[in-house]
Amino acid sequence: MSGPATITGTTLTVGDIAIGASGCTGDSGEQQQWVLNFLQRPIEQTFSNGNLTWKSDSDTLNFRKSPGEPGTAEPTITSTGSISGPPSSPLSDGGPVSCVDWVRFETPQDLYDNAAAVLVGRSVGRAGETSIYGSKATTHLVEVEQILKGDPGDGNLHISSMPPTCTGSDSYPEGDPLDSNQRFIIFAAKRGGEWFTLTPAQGVSPFPPNAQLPFHQ
Repeated sequence: MSGPATITGTTLTVGDIAIGASGCTGDSGEQQQWVLNFLQRPIEQTFSNGNLTWKSDSDTLNFRKSPGEPGTAEPTITSTGSISGPPSSPLSDGGPVSCVDWVRFETPQDLYDNAAAVLVGRSVGRAGETSIYGSKATTHLVEVEQILKGDPGDGNLHISSMPPTCTGSDSYPEGDPLDSNQRFIIFAAKRGGEWFTLTPAQGVSPFPPNAQLPFHQ
């Protein structure tokens, strides 16, 4: 099964689910239907003592580190789902996190629809560092020319470039997309009270003067 997913606060919502071929036998059909029904409802997430709990209506799924798994005593959360959209989830703070699997948006309209804030502006300089999903992120002071969606506040805005994660000591092996003085459309989401570009690869789009918006507001 696969499908788009968004996290708002502590609530995980899965969109249209595609089901591929199944090679299991026995009662796998009944199990598959149970999982499908589970995912089609809003899922509340909690994380405590190394255990991640998903609750959907009266059903619950628990995820925990397997006994004897290599690593430190502190559990490491490995995201195998797709993370996108607005505010923070329990996965965005507290403890090391690795290897986030990012949503790939098909069109600029999809980016616009999923971002909490969309604006036109340019970086006027670095403004420090923060951390997200166990990786360092560079924070930029963005000169806001026009707000196209959301309410990020008045005046210049602090926005951090979302790192890909799992890249070692270099947070941006292909370069920080905001580390330029050119004019951008920035697709942003607020996580843990801070603004970040929506995804590492698609949060920033060059927008030269006189260019047309690639989406409908």
